[in-house]
Amino acid sequence: MLRQRGVGERSPVRIPLDHIEKRAQERPPGYKQMLYSLGTVDDEGGYLELDDEVFRGLVKRFKSRLGGMIASEENVSIRKSICAACADPETGKALWDPDAWLGAGGCRKCRCSVAKLYWWRSKCPIGRWS
Repeated sequence: MLRQRGVGERSPVRIPLDHIEKRAQERPPGYKQMLYSLGTVDDEGGYLELDDEVFRGLVKRFKSRLGGMIASEENVSIRKSICAACADPETGKALWDPDAWLGAGGCRKCRCSVAKLYWWRSKCPIGRWS
């Protein structure tokens, strides 16, 4: 079930279940069970949905283990605003689709999900941010 987003409301962070399975092999015992206890699996069964604040807490908890690979909160906010305002230079059509990735949001140009905004080494494929 997708929830409606109000003005200023944050979208849930959606993590593909197959990604969790792969990462669990590199993480401490109980990692996968901990994630599942903090979120909900979507109706289609392909994603774990985590509240944005819960995701940020996990990032802080695992940041040292990730080698600081998570973008700062300020950078994520800047990237989100750039993506939300982005339009195709040829057609003028908005490239950010808030309904993509089952409501988490994504780019029509590169097909990335909102999760890409959180990784500090990510770059916009059309050069809007890095």
